[in-house]
Amino acid sequence: MARSTLKWIGIGAAALFAVIVATAVLLLTRSYDSETLGERLLNEISGDDFRVSAEGFDFHPLSGLEMTGVQVWSAIPDGTMTAAIDKIIVTHEVRPMLTDRLIFREIVLERPAMDVVWTTAPAEATGGGPGGRDSATPTSDPGGPADAPPPAGNGAEEIAEEKADGPEPTLAITRFAMVGGHFDMRDQGAESPTVVMENFDVELRDFTVESGVGDVLARLTSYGDLRAERMVTPVAESTDARGKIALQNAHVLLTQLTMPMAVGDMVFDEIDVDLAAEPFTYRVAGAGTELRTHVLFGAKSGFGPARLELEMNGEGTATTNAIGGGRLVVGAGSLGQLPILSGVEKLVIGSNLVGRAYEPFEVRFRLGDEELHVEPFDVVSGRSRMRFGGSVALAGGVRLETVLDLPREGLALKALPKEVVEVLTDTDGRVKLPIVIGGTAEVPEVQFDRRAWGELLKRRAAKEVEKKIEEELTKALGKLFAGSSSR
Repeated sequence: MARSTLKWIGIGAAALFAVIVATAVLLLTRSYDSETLGERLLNEISGDDFRVSAEGFDFHPLSGLEMTGVQVWSAIPDGTMTAAIDKIIVTHEVRPMLTDRLIFREIVLERPAMDVVWTTAPAEATGGGPGGRDSATPTSDPGGPADAPPPAGNGAEEIAEEKADGPEPTLAITRFAMVGGHFDMRDQGAESPTVVMENFDVELRDFTVESGVGDVLARLTSYGDLRAERMVTPVAESTDARGKIALQNAHVLLTQLTMPMAVGDMVFDEIDVDLAAEPFTYRVAGAGTELRTHVLFGAKSGFGPARLELEMNGEGTATTNAIGGGRLVVGAGSLGQLPILSGVEKLVIGSNLVGRAYEPFEVRFRLGDEELHVEPFDVVSGRSRMRFGGSVALAGGVRLETVLDLPREGLALKALPKEVVEVLTDTDGRVKLPIVIGGTAEVPEVQFDRRAWGELLKRRAAKEVEKKIEEELTKALGKLFAGSSSR
């Protein structure tokens, strides 16, 4: 009897264990397609400064989850971020989740369309949610009001308890990728974005957020690669840009970023963005070799290849507060058809500048006060020399002071009397012509610098008077000494 009882108990225990195992396997391997589970999860991770919704939600306990039609809204320092994501695929590891580490093998965002809008004041959290791509204030709220619990459905319990205080667990993602994305960054109220990336791919490896409290960006580290089919910034437009990206200590660091542009390939050794600063700050260092100088200057042809070195610092999306400097080294070639040179030719008939060969020259410049300040530099072409210097406003206006040092023969100076030209001609038969250039680079206003000419004429006149006085004095002294010797 006892043996029989024990036998049936053993059989029953084995059967119960088999049922438990089968149930566990079934629960861990089945596909959860539950609106309740999706709503609870999305409402749990949403908060005052973050909203997320999804049209489709599919959960697999052993592998991960998949969400489709995802809409995200988030408040960020001095702005908001919205995103529309076609699909998010998450694959995780179960065992580390039983500890204080969340480990994901892969998180992939397919075709994310992201829009960052910088505002003058923090966005209101109430009523926030994924809004239009051109709106800084979201118009919908997938998570409901910030102070309301998520709706109960199908027996789901309300999630109203506050999250426990304390350090957040370590988050580790082996691979985090965004594929086929679009990114806009703009100022609130602006008609067009200041930064655009079209059809971009980002792949980050060893994406880790260390356990702790406070700013997540300060605890985040990762590295990887970036590619964008088209990239537009306030100063350049590029196709098929490629580079390295790293995240560390609230900094986004781009290195070895190659940006093919109409002017040639620019390679940025470093673009360092500090996201902890408010507004964010940036530092840029780059160079370009074998650049198409005629494109850079706005000419159809002419000029030799150029080398550009650039360093720049700034903050926020505006370029008007940027400071920096660099130099442009232009190789030998022929002077191209620039509107400024054409204007000089009309003013100084016979100068014949366009098409003439020139020697290599170097331009040093600095950026500040919303202007590009150009240090004086010389362009030498045969027996002619041109000195340029001044400033170019970021808004487009130019103010250049130019001195042409040309041989006198064959020149006809418009609007200047021949007598004045003769006075300005030195003993070597050369004439120095001060010219001022205003307007814009496309439509310049070229005219004689009459203030500089007046000063030059005064100096020349003073020299002529001194010369005349010296001659008369010499004659008088000669007569005086001659009369004394005859006595």
